[in-house]
Amino acid sequence: MSDYDLLSATMQFMNPTSGRHPFWIPNTNVFISDSDNLIVQLELSGLQRDDLEITNEGRTLRIVGNRRNSEFTAAKTVLVQEMHTGPFESVLELPPGFDVTAASSAYLDGVLRIIIPKEGSSQPPQFPLRN
Repeated sequence: MSDYDLLSATMQFMNPTSGRHPFWIPNTNVFISDSDNLIVQLELSGLQRDDLEITNEGRTLRIVGNRRNSEFTAAKTVLVQEMHTGPFESVLELPPGFDVTAASSAYLDGVLRIIIPKEGSSQPPQFPLRN
């Protein structure tokens, strides 16, 4: 089974189960890097790091946040709306073989990048996830 088949078979975008009702789900990339880390990228322009909450429970990774745009919200007339605003929640069921407790994350230039090392790797987290 190839890495792509493994991800296709085990990576699932789940419906939010927290009782919250997100308005949108961010664009997401998930892939295995050359160093065998699982990389999760979310496109989240316009957010501050404090607007994000990243948690895990077992192999379930949950990213919750809120994109605010007070200028847009106060607009008299909206002519075009292509940028999502408001709360979001992205829930991913991670494939086996990766150590989510050793995960790290960084938010730079509007992209949240979560690095989850392969189990048994000695890579220390730089930005630990909040549990």
